[in-house]
Amino acid sequence: MAHMNVKAQVDQAGVFLSKVAIEMSGFLNETTLSSLKRLNPEAEAYYCDILSTLRKLAVYSEDAAAICRKMGQQQTFPQQAAQQMLHRIYHQCIEEFFTPKKDTWYEDSRSAYTGKS
Repeated sequence: MAHMNVKAQVDQAGVFLSKVAIEMSGFLNETTLSSLKRLNPEAEAYYCDILSTLRKLAVYSEDAAAICRKMGQQQTFPQQAAQQMLHRIYHQCIEEFFTPKKDTWYEDSRSAYTGKS
């Protein structure tokens, strides 16, 4: 039973990460630093950090989606490797999205309760 749960999670993660990679690649292909600087010239360093983090997330997502697809096509499902892959997806994709290393888009969720903007 646990074997089927892991396989279902790997399949679901692969589909989701494929969509994420396509969306981010499309955004990154259309967005340039110069177009963002036109919005706010003083925020160039911030825009560089955002684009850098999004590029990294796009690569992680594409890589993880490809590995998920490959695992799903194997004759015998590698459960141990799949669990490690799900762990890697969590740390490289999900954690990196919600708490990027440079705190590029960090938001204090407690500010809603303290009256801060």
